[in-house]
Amino acid sequence: LLKERAEQIINLTDGTIKELKEIDKGVSGTLSIGAITTSGAAFLPATISAFHNMYPDVNVQIWEGDVGKVFELLDNRVIEIGIIREPFELLPTYASAKLPSEQIFTAMRRDRDPSSGVSADLYLRELENTPILILRRWKGMFIRWCEQVGFVPQICCESDSIVFNILLAKAGMGVAIVPKYTQSVMSDPTLVYK
Repeated sequence: LLKERAEQIINLTDGTIKELKEIDKGVSGTLSIGAITTSGAAFLPATISAFHNMYPDVNVQIWEGDVGKVFELLDNRVIEIGIIREPFELLPTYASAKLPSEQIFTAMRRDRDPSSGVSADLYLRELENTPILILRRWKGMFIRWCEQVGFVPQICCESDSIVFNILLAKAGMGVAIVPKYTQSVMSDPTLVYK
């Protein structure tokens, strides 16, 4: 806890000194953004690149963490913008804008594919009796979806990391529930995304 606080204080101090030095240069300074992997990777690279082209003298800092970490960074004024995905409880102290929704896919080894590669689609019902790797914050929502089609999912791992879930899927532990963009940033010939 103290180490995290010290790092935040040092970064705030360094950022403030840099911003003060850059004020007389016009549009400059630092924009600090906090994001969770599932939110940031989908659209941040193109957005930040376009922003940088418009404002080349603005330094961008990206902080990555889970939803709680992003809110903590906002509360401590380490970041100006937090990018997260639902579900979350938004406090009235924050302003928010809704991002486009993204499809949820599965990632699995080819030998775990219920359709054995015959179909490009996967229906939720086909995941019955299948070990599921899921983000902790999606667990309740996913269970409700499964119950609506008549089964209770077999969740074998909950984590805060899509990367970790993908690696476990690659190791054959189960089927990871992931956002669609994952396929483009974590492609792997041993995995099937549906």
